[in-house]
Amino acid sequence: MKIHFLSIAFFILIIFHFNTISYAAQSIVLHDSSSEQFVTRQFVDYWEDASRKVDFTQIIQEKSTDFKISTFSDFKNTKITSAYWIRFSVLNQSEKDFLLELFDYDIDEVTFYQVDKNGQFVSKQVGYKFPFVRRDVEHKNIIFHLNVPKNQTQTFYIRFFSRKINILEPVIRSYSRSISYSLTEYLFFGIYYGLLLLMVFHNSLYFILLRKLHYLFYVMQVIGILVYQMSLNGTGFQYLWGDSPELNYYMDNFGSFVCISGMLLFAVTFLELNTRCQLKKNILFFLLGIRAILFLIQILNALIFPWEIIDLILVQVVLAVGLMEYSSGYRPAKWYILAYFILDLAFIITWLEHLGWLKSNLCTVYALNVGIVTQFIFLSISIGESVKETYKQKNEASEKLFIELAKNSELQEKVNRELEQKVKERTNELEERNKEIESQRVEINAINDHLEELIKIRTKELEDKNNRIREYAFSNSHLVRGPLARILGLAIIAKSDPRELAKLMTLIEENANELDQIIREMNRLLSENE
Repeated sequence: MKIHFLSIAFFILIIFHFNTISYAAQSIVLHDSSSEQFVTRQFVDYWEDASRKVDFTQIIQEKSTDFKISTFSDFKNTKITSAYWIRFSVLNQSEKDFLLELFDYDIDEVTFYQVDKNGQFVSKQVGYKFPFVRRDVEHKNIIFHLNVPKNQTQTFYIRFFSRKINILEPVIRSYSRSISYSLTEYLFFGIYYGLLLLMVFHNSLYFILLRKLHYLFYVMQVIGILVYQMSLNGTGFQYLWGDSPELNYYMDNFGSFVCISGMLLFAVTFLELNTRCQLKKNILFFLLGIRAILFLIQILNALIFPWEIIDLILVQVVLAVGLMEYSSGYRPAKWYILAYFILDLAFIITWLEHLGWLKSNLCTVYALNVGIVTQFIFLSISIGESVKETYKQKNEASEKLFIELAKNSELQEKVNRELEQKVKERTNELEERNKEIESQRVEINAINDHLEELIKIRTKELEDKNNRIREYAFSNSHLVRGPLARILGLAIIAKSDPRELAKLMTLIEENANELDQIIREMNRLLSENE
């Protein structure tokens, strides 16, 4: 009976063992020819820890039978509040060394468990929330050394937790394949970032030389894109802020805000909305203010909303404004429109890939990079066209100015000739007047000289007359008065004594004759002096 019970128990254990094996994932076999092996689907099983409190000991002892085989095309942390565990086994039949790499660089916590030389599980915890120096391999992606002795099989566990939705599928690469892949990837990044930095330097120099604001806002766009892209692909964490992992949650939002702000300001200045359309300018500045408010909300909580759709809408607005300005006659806007159309397309592809609506591949992963470089190339062309248009307008203005100057010069010459003729006529007239004045001056001088002689003569005459008048006065007072007084006396006597009238009349007659004689003499003297 006891033997029978043991047989039944052994049979049940065998069935359970095979049942467990039937649901366990296949082991990954590594050969000398193996260079890359993705740990997906049939090679991995997983378990979701909704509480995020289960530790590795509990996983080994209590939860090992709860793991399920992944049936997803891309295994993701569909619930960002949960932690996810994956388990896979590796059979190493190669002399080569291998690395385990995760493509998603922005996973908050990644804890890798593997067996050490003493047969004990050891863990290594890295991720987006930990300083970069904690990583064994200095690479933007999370990489672990995969230590599996030859001809042995080892089981590995990885615990994931991320506030974003990530693909939780590692890839096993040989050292040579990993180095080759990394060199190619970093070469691409070097070319990409080199082009963007060259654009920054080139347009910064033009801004310094020409003082045109659209060069500054162009640089602002490129710097924003640089920060945004380096935040998205992990190179920023690797090279710039590796000691401050908390910046990982803000730098992408900061970069996108700087880029969008530069884009809106570039549209205002490049399309000359200050003079062409104040309404569009005010709309773009209003949108810039809205975007600044949204950026402050992003700092508080970047995960409450897919902010990329806001920036995508703003790109459409910038593109629409460019289309309207081009239709109204602003020719340089054609390259501007093409630039933002390409960025728009690349943005849409990247966003759809990020949401999982497009499958991740080389084209979708690097679509935004290619689109950004192409966009900035066409923006540079548009700026060049704007400069050409400006020079064309300046040349046309210079030609008009030259024609106006020629007309003004001809008119000035005509005026000068007329003025010269008038000056000449006026000079001749003045000369004639001067001659006339000179003649009058000579005549006046002559008159003045003659007048002096006349004054002297007249003065002499007046003196003579004065002398005669004095003589006349003397005669009047002495010679005339005597006879006259006697006549008057005789007349009085005649009145008083009429008897002597005849004698008195004789005396009166004699005195009257004497008086007459005196007056005649005086008149003669006056007549002679005149």
